[in-house]
Amino acid sequence: MAKQKKPSQRELEDQVNYFNGRYPVGSKLKLKKDFGGIIDVTVSNVATILSGHSAVGWFEEISGCYSLDSIIEE
Repeated sequence: MAKQKKPSQRELEDQVNYFNGRYPVGSKLKLKKDFGGIIDVTVSNVATILSGHSAVGWFEEISGCYSLDSIIEE
């Protein structure tokens, strides 16, 4: 299995900016959990870059944050 390339800082910024522009605080959307299952979530804060390596979102239904890669675009 090929190792995935780490996203650049610019790619992470673009991902966060896209998410924040499309899903303001209060938006309802679907998220695929790491170990299966899809849940409905509500954006509780703007998305951020976590420790310089991951674009993450903050949701009322989740303690902590979740990768923006887990968002199901409708």
